[in-house]
Amino acid sequence: MVSRRIVIAGLAGAALIPSLARAQAHWLIGEWVGQRDLAKGTRYGSDRTLTVARVAADGKSAQGVWTSSGKLTVKVTIEGDQIGFNTASSADPGAVYKLEHKGDTLSGSFVNQGDGKSGAITLTRKK
Repeated sequence: MVSRRIVIAGLAGAALIPSLARAQAHWLIGEWVGQRDLAKGTRYGSDRTLTVARVAADGKSAQGVWTSSGKLTVKVTIEGDQIGFNTASSADPGAVYKLEHKGDTLSGSFVNQGDGKSGAITLTRKK
């Protein structure tokens, strides 16, 4: 009788493991804050923030809020440790961003679609 209870308890516990694994937050979820720098090394514009609250179940996309001079909802594509997004809106051609995730840092590049200026960007996870 005891062994039957142990087997049932073990099966119930094993059924929870996949649920717990799925419940872990994706590495992209959170608030990422940083700066853009032009290719010549000068700071370009104000602080930037990317806030991501949810990643799609397949892990290939997310919706975020990009904060610069205003707030804009952006679709983020995810490929392994790399992300990309575009800040274009009806009022502004925006910029295209490509970043790589390493620890608590997203770093990469941007290209402004209006004037063609490009440079580096580094965002750090806000704790």
